[in-house]
Amino acid sequence: MKTMSKTNKIQDTSAKDAAILSMNYLRELLDPTNILLEEIELSRDKKFWNITLSYDSFSPKKPEFHAFIDIIQKWNTKLEDIKYNPNRSFKTFKVNRKTGIVESMKIRELA
Repeated sequence: MKTMSKTNKIQDTSAKDAAILSMNYLRELLDPTNILLEEIELSRDKKFWNITLSYDSFSPKKPEFHAFIDIIQKWNTKLEDIKYNPNRSFKTFKVNRKTGIVESMKIRELA
């Protein structure tokens, strides 16, 4: 997501664009639900954006989810009425500021 400045120079990838690129990359690989932007950090050498995203680890594609849906329907309960606090997974993405390429995706462990 490059833009041209008034001097016709290509500008570096912005933090916002790096976050969007990271979200798109995550969606293409894992197709997660409920993606949230957690952190944005410029590397010390100012060459990369480090973007941390989180998403629900709970996946409706798992077989046990379908059994869960069957129980809900039997109880005549709406899914949105059930309070579920899923575990979150965190990933950190390294986005090159010059090219806008996502160069890595790593698991982010919480302290």
